[in-house]
Amino acid sequence: MRHIQFVVAIVVLASVVGSALGQDLPQVVPRGPLNGNPVGPAVGPPMGGGVVPPAQGPAAPPAVAEGPPVGTPFDFTTLSDVKWLGRQAPPQLLQDRAVLVLLFAEWCPNCNGWSPQLFADLKQSILRRPVIVLAINNDSSPAGAHAYLKKHGFEAANVFVGYGPDVHQKLGFRNPLYKYALLDPDHKVIASGWAADGVNGVRIDTRFHVAHRINTGDDLGEFSVLAETMSPELQAALWPLELGMTDEATLKRSRESLPDGEQRAFNQAVVDYLDTLLAEIEQLAGGDVAQQIEAYQQAQQLAGMFSASKQSKTAAQYVRFKDGDRQFQRELAAQTAYQNVMAKAASGSPRFRILVKAVAQRYKGTHFGDLAAQAIAARKPDDGE
Repeated sequence: MRHIQFVVAIVVLASVVGSALGQDLPQVVPRGPLNGNPVGPAVGPPMGGGVVPPAQGPAAPPAVAEGPPVGTPFDFTTLSDVKWLGRQAPPQLLQDRAVLVLLFAEWCPNCNGWSPQLFADLKQSILRRPVIVLAINNDSSPAGAHAYLKKHGFEAANVFVGYGPDVHQKLGFRNPLYKYALLDPDHKVIASGWAADGVNGVRIDTRFHVAHRINTGDDLGEFSVLAETMSPELQAALWPLELGMTDEATLKRSRESLPDGEQRAFNQAVVDYLDTLLAEIEQLAGGDVAQQIEAYQQAQQLAGMFSASKQSKTAAQYVRFKDGDRQFQRELAAQTAYQNVMAKAASGSPRFRILVKAVAQRYKGTHFGDLAAQAIAARKPDDGE
C-alpha cells in the first residue's frame, strides 16, 4: 500500500511541477524509441491470475500549436526589448536575408546534454547557407550568454547574441527552452518549434530538424559573396564581407590567415564583390532622383570601406561629382526633411499637416517636396489636425 501511495505521489508531483514551470517535461508514461508515441504503462496480471484487460481511457488530446504560425509575417516588434550583447544586427542588415531566431538557456541540465550537438550542427549549417542568427538568451541574467556559446563553438560573423527573458511569451511559446523560428528572406515564418525536434519527428534525434531544414531549404535566398562550394575556412573569412560589416584592415588579416590557394580565391571573391557593387551604383545613377540618391549613398559606403581599390576610387569620383551638383544637394536635403516629417507622422504627431506643408513649400520643385505636397492632398481634413 505504501508503495502505491509513493508512486501516486511522484506522478502528482511531476504534474504539479510541470504545470508550475510550463516546461516540456517528459510524461510519466514511457515513449517508444522511434515515433515518440506512448507505449503504455507496464500492467501486471490481476491478483489471483486471469487475463489482462485492455487499457481504457480517452484518447490523448492533440498537440497545442506554439510559436509564430508558419506562413505568417514575423513580427520583429517582439524583439524590441532584447538587449543585444556586443554587436547588433541593424534592420538594413536583415533586409532580404533569411533569419533564424533561436532562444537558448544555460540552466537546463537535460538540454545541456544534447545542445552541444545542436550548436555544432547549426554552426555547419549557417556557415554554408545565407542565414543570419539572432541567438537570444533567456536566463535570469545575460552574464554567461557569450561564454556559453563560446564554450560550444557557436560563434560566427552571422551570429548576433541578445538577452530577452520574455521573448518566448511574445512569440507564443509556452516555455523558453530552445525554441526557434526560421524566416525566409521576406521574413515570413517557414518553420518554428522546439530546436530539439529531430528530422523524423523524434525528439532528441541524432539529426536536428532545424539544422536539416537550413541545409536543404531552397527558400533561404542567395549569397552575394560566398558560394556553398567554398571551403569552410574561406567561407568564415568572407562572411563579414557578405554582411557588409568589415574594412580593408580586417579583410587583410582574414586573407593572411588562409593558405596560398585560398588567398587567391579570397582575392577574386573580393574583386567580384566590388565589381558588383560598382555596377549597381552605375545602374542606380542613371535612374530617377530617389535612385540617384541611393547610388550616392552606396558610393559613399564603397569609397569609405575600400579606399585603395580601383572600384572605390571610381565611387569616390562619383561622390565628389554629386557633391558639386547644387540641385542634387537640394534633393538630398529635401529627402532628409521629408523622411523626418513622415517619421513624426508615424509616431502620431498632431502637427502633421503643418510640418509636411513646410517641407512642400521649402522644397517645391524637388522630388521629395512634391511627395510632401501629395501627402497633404491625400490627408483628410479631420485626421487629427
